[in-house]
Amino acid sequence: MNMVAKMRHAQAKTKSMVCVGLDPDMKKIPQWLREQYSDSVAGCIFEFNRAIIDATAPFTCTYKPNMAFYESCNEHGLAALRKTIIHIRDNHPSHFIILDGKRGDIGNTATHYATALKKFLPDAVTVNPYLGPGTLTPFLEAGLGIIALCVTTNPDAAIFQNITVDSSGEKMPMYLHIAQTLTQYKFC
Repeated sequence: MNMVAKMRHAQAKTKSMVCVGLDPDMKKIPQWLREQYSDSVAGCIFEFNRAIIDATAPFTCTYKPNMAFYESCNEHGLAALRKTIIHIRDNHPSHFIILDGKRGDIGNTATHYATALKKFLPDAVTVNPYLGPGTLTPFLEAGLGIIALCVTTNPDAAIFQNITVDSSGEKMPMYLHIAQTLTQYKFC
């Protein structure tokens, strides 16, 4: 089943289109939980995530862990991420998992990003297409679904994303040009 079909299946099965971000900032995890797991960063992060996942599963179809929050805790964070994804797979198998890293680079580097992300067994990964559509190919070749960054909601992003470009004689915002360009490639 391709990524789009898998996501639609998750939406139909859960009757939801809600995506829950799993961004465990150690400074924001409740003090009582940090104290309970004072000897295990991985355990603390996982337990925080598990509680969110189990409470929101009836209302969401997708979970989106953001790599930065796990990577910043080194091997402990990555262990918690693995355990989190296994928990979703084992306990909420209808849910879709997007690993948010917004990776994007050329050639061999993109191949290594794809190899590293695939080990976490997500349904899809977020990618940054700004180095060209060809930089997305290694993710697809690794069997990963991709969600390409085109436009974001942070106010400063408009400085670049809303720049008007001329695309085949038509003026449009940069983000729209990127989205239209990517649709010319048969990624799904």
